[in-house]
Amino acid sequence: MDEFPDELIEAGDSDDGMISSLLLIGKTTRAIVGYRLIELGLFVGQDDLIIQLDPLVPKNVGEVAEDLNIRPSTVSKTLDRLFAAGLVTRTRNPNDARTTGILLTSSGTDMRKRILRMRYDLNDEIMHHVGIAGLTVGPADMKAVGEVLTARMRRLR
Repeated sequence: MDEFPDELIEAGDSDDGMISSLLLIGKTTRAIVGYRLIELGLFVGQDDLIIQLDPLVPKNVGEVAEDLNIRPSTVSKTLDRLFAAGLVTRTRNPNDARTTGILLTSSGTDMRKRILRMRYDLNDEIMHHVGIAGLTVGPADMKAVGEVLTARMRRLR
């Protein structure tokens, strides 16, 4: 590992390898997705949760939280909003009455399709511009970086 330079770095300098670029990619991608979610009547984060759910196989809050690498309390708050919008429903686990399963409603299933379509279209748009710019980075590269970062995040929780 390289040593951090002792000399003073001027404001605006950020020779931090990939970090600034990754932060910019994350922020701008989420902002673009956020604008498109508004058109669907959703907020940032609700899309990820809807994608994790199924209309037939219930998941509990802990499973969803682990899948999304977020806290269960965040999942619960988001689910409350989705429940109020009629996109999800709660069901009791027949094997354990203490746990509640979450399922997509038919409206939630339709919304899931709309979210996935929006993401598919955005991916095509980005890959088109990446190609025009002559870059060779692809979805597999980004997935690998995401997996590395997810693994590091899990160790911090």
